[in-house]
Amino acid sequence: MPRRISLALSGGGMRGAAHIGVVKRLEELNISIAVVSGTSVGALVGALLADGYSAIDLEKIFIESKFSFDFNFLNFRSGLFSSKKLEELLRKNLRAKKISELKTSFFACATSYETGKPRYFDEGDLLPILLASSAIPLAYETVNIQNNVYVDGGLSRNLPTEPLLMFPYPIIGVHVNPIDSQSNKKNFTQKFDHLVHLSLKEKLNHAEKDCAVFIEPESLLDYSIFETNHLKEMIAIGYQKATAVLTEERINMLF
Repeated sequence: MPRRISLALSGGGMRGAAHIGVVKRLEELNISIAVVSGTSVGALVGALLADGYSAIDLEKIFIESKFSFDFNFLNFRSGLFSSKKLEELLRKNLRAKKISELKTSFFACATSYETGKPRYFDEGDLLPILLASSAIPLAYETVNIQNNVYVDGGLSRNLPTEPLLMFPYPIIGVHVNPIDSQSNKKNFTQKFDHLVHLSLKEKLNHAEKDCAVFIEPESLLDYSIFETNHLKEMIAIGYQKATAVLTEERINMLF
């Protein structure tokens, strides 16, 4: 009997590289992903997974893409950073142009700029949907889809489990933004990161209850959401945490 799961992938900036390590562990266990739902970087990884890429493929894409955060000098009012490189990465690697063309059922979460509520996209053009799901307020420009404006899905549902509840598969949730309980943050970026994710904690707790397995690599606290120089290390952290959590015994309890 095939072992199939639903996979929820959180946002978390460059910490999302850890998602790849989790996928690697799932592949080792011969567990197939029937449905994937993602927010922000989780949506990017999820879309590539649904497009047929393996963990090895994803690692190569992340490492070779040479991510950088380029200041948007021409128009700061539209966002501090330009999304041009992200758009280029998606255009280069996505084989499917529409969600309907993906090989695996897929949902991307973005937040309505008007209402603050999440929207789970399961149809439409992939590129604008993924850019909307990843449009961190102030950092990136908002995205207009069918006359509605959207920003990063992490503001409303950083771990998007809701659309997975309609499927009969156990949900594995991967959250790459662990919250440090200590308050003595070292710099502004760490303080900002802490406050943002603290405000989302109640919603995360609800999403965690939807998961048969919840994976949160605590070691990612050592890395910023803007960290681009240690992607291999973060992939390894994701794999190590998934290996510790997803034992054969634990998996056998799911099926």
